[in-house]
Amino acid sequence: MQKTALSSQVIKFAPPLTTTQKQSLSITESDTSILNLLSALETLSNYITSLESRMAAEQAQAVSYLSKKQPNMVKSHLIAKKRLEKVLQERVGSRHKLQEVVFGIERAKGDEEVSFRMFLFSGLCTN
Repeated sequence: MQKTALSSQVIKFAPPLTTTQKQSLSITESDTSILNLLSALETLSNYITSLESRMAAEQAQAVSYLSKKQPNMVKSHLIAKKRLEKVLQERVGSRHKLQEVVFGIERAKGDEEVSFRMFLFSGLCTN
């Protein structure tokens, strides 16, 4: 039987427990923090996609005005595109840092699970 924990916004599933494991399952602040980080990562990725679309639109506008021989408008749209590129670089850097944090947390959780299983296995071997 699989155990679950439920809060107003989160459902947590745990692997099936053996009869020797009597753990309570609850949603911790750590769980909520990880979900918040993942949500922020998704929001940031969506924003990056939006910036890329806006940059493409500025480029298209610049090309359009170039064909109409309106250099002031071309310059204006290329400047706007350059500003968006700068913001994009910053956001991509932020996303990379956030991905590293999430990866570190996931790696630590994996290490904790391996350590716990090794502890259980060593207890079984000594009995």
